[in-house]
Amino acid sequence: MKHSRRIKRLWMVVVSLMFVFSMIGPGYAAELLPLKVSYLPIIDLLQFYVAMEKGFFEQEGLKVEGQKAMGGTVIQTLVESDTVDLGWTAVTPFAQAYVKGFDFIFIAPGAFVDRSNRSVVAIAVKKDSPLQSIKDLAGKKIAIT
Repeated sequence: MKHSRRIKRLWMVVVSLMFVFSMIGPGYAAELLPLKVSYLPIIDLLQFYVAMEKGFFEQEGLKVEGQKAMGGTVIQTLVESDTVDLGWTAVTPFAQAYVKGFDFIFIAPGAFVDRSNRSVVAIAVKKDSPLQSIKDLAGKKIAIT
């Protein structure tokens, strides 16, 4: 019974957010809606960085303030303490926090995979990085999640 109430509540939140976001576009919003978002400095969040840099949030009526964090557990603490409104975390720490009694809700997936090219992992570097090909990693130690 508790599970079905939670699902109903989640649907109400999603529908409400969809309604609110449809009304706060540039033609409707006199002021931008503030939203504090905590994120990880990783390539999985490329879409977030692009949206920040290109002003996509402002175009949709949101004034997003990004706060970098060094781990999903830190982000969860920031969300739980109301320091930020939204946070990006991986499924494992999210599930562990939920089991311990934290009442978090998934809003959207954090990364999307294009199944047409079968690529699910990439190493990204800055344009001026000394690492420009896989051959440049010979003899180096790297770590991936």
